[in-house]
Amino acid sequence: MSQARYWGSRVANSLMILWGTMSLTFLLMHLAPGDPSSIYIRPEIDPETVALIRQQMGLDLPLWQQYFVWLKEMVSGHFGFSFSHNQPVAEVLLEAIPNTLLLTVSVFVLQLIIGMTFGLYSALAGKRLFAKAIDLLLLFFYSIPGFWLALMAIFVFSGLLGWLPSSHMASFENFDNSIDILLDYAWHLVLPASVLALPFSAQTARLIESSLRTVLASDYIRTATAFGLSRRRIVLIYAMKNALLPLISLWGIYFPFLIGGSAIIEYIFSWPGMGQLLINAVFAHDTPTILGATTIGAFAVVLGNMLADILAAFIDPRIRLT
Repeated sequence: MSQARYWGSRVANSLMILWGTMSLTFLLMHLAPGDPSSIYIRPEIDPETVALIRQQMGLDLPLWQQYFVWLKEMVSGHFGFSFSHNQPVAEVLLEAIPNTLLLTVSVFVLQLIIGMTFGLYSALAGKRLFAKAIDLLLLFFYSIPGFWLALMAIFVFSGLLGWLPSSHMASFENFDNSIDILLDYAWHLVLPASVLALPFSAQTARLIESSLRTVLASDYIRTATAFGLSRRRIVLIYAMKNALLPLISLWGIYFPFLIGGSAIIEYIFSWPGMGQLLINAVFAHDTPTILGATTIGAFAVVLGNMLADILAAFIDPRIRLT
């Protein structure tokens, strides 16, 4: 199979997955109990006004017509009109997406630094007591629920110690210069990013440890050692390149978990991102906003898997045509 056919097939499959996810979400939203028009309708409103409201919201159309109207809005990039925000969904998403990207990118970088550091140390330290303690600590963070860890972090670091802010993305006070503004954003980012990164750090560390130990037992590593190369050069230049391949494949799986996990964390920490927007939209029965946020999330997952495949193929040419 040629490179063009391979990547063309991957793009086509990704588009089919994206369309299927969007369509299934649309169907589930219309099967769910509740009526989006209920946020405007009151008991004292007469039936004629209720019918007019439903007509303006497009809820009087048959389901198949609503589907094609919604699909047209999605393809055009407008995403419809938000019932709860009284503005186009695209504008609502453009306000929330940068905040979620700030959180998820920070989490991804943080978990990568922590996970690779401890994974590398555990693989090289062998059966030392400190390495075992690190393994147990990482297993603890991997096992506990994220929402419980978030609540405990708020209780300890905000409530008891008063070191870190417990909610929101920035302080309400006005700062004089951009450096103070950036520091304030970073200060508010510490708790949600750390809480979300710890479980992923544990998984990254365990995978790096297992993969690196397997690579270090390979014949070419023994050959490099026999030629007198330093241990540091062997590990960092020769072993880590192959040990990272399973981790790169896992990065594509991280995206749906990051997006799903950030929804809970954003809601707990009042972080104005996609997660909080989606949860508030569910409570308000704001179907266009829910569908728009879900579509963006599905696109991020598909794109993450595509980028992981491209990066893996760049590192190891042997898997480019598989």
